[in-house]
Amino acid sequence: MIRDLRFDEIERADKRRRLVRLVVGCLLVSTAGSYLVSREIKIREEHRALPEAQLGDLSSLRMRHAAIESMLAKHHVWTGAFSAREELDDLVVSIHQQETTLARLEAKKAEEEKRLLEEAESARVRAYVFVERRQYDLALNSLQRALEMADSLGDGAFPGGSWEHRDRILIDIHELQGLLAEEGKVR
Repeated sequence: MIRDLRFDEIERADKRRRLVRLVVGCLLVSTAGSYLVSREIKIREEHRALPEAQLGDLSSLRMRHAAIESMLAKHHVWTGAFSAREELDDLVVSIHQQETTLARLEAKKAEEEKRLLEEAESARVRAYVFVERRQYDLALNSLQRALEMADSLGDGAFPGGSWEHRDRILIDIHELQGLLAEEGKVR
């Protein structure tokens, strides 16, 4: 009988230990689950708060890329990490396309400026040939065309601010206009 009582006590103590282990285990699992859920919520809110990228706006694409990259470095594992990495890859492609397009446009602009400058230079040289032939009206037209082309480029296209021949062309235009006015009076 005493043996049975001791056996019952041991059995009850084992049941209590199992119950305590079960309660502690459930408490730990629920605490860990709560922590993970709250962490996910916080990370998703942080992800939603990142600056939006505007298609075609290189600076906003770069800002979004840097923000996502920083977030992925800070939070290695979370449920939205795969979609964030996909978005990061898409942003890299978009940034590369934008940079390529801008470089192409800059090259086109530089080529157009070079062409206009060559045409202006050619018109200037042609004008001086016309002066040697005493065709002052054609020389005046060529100088005015050269000046128009050079002015259409703007001061930023030339090192030092403006076309090096601009001042001389203005003087020559003024002199040719005076010469043509005199010839018109004589004839």
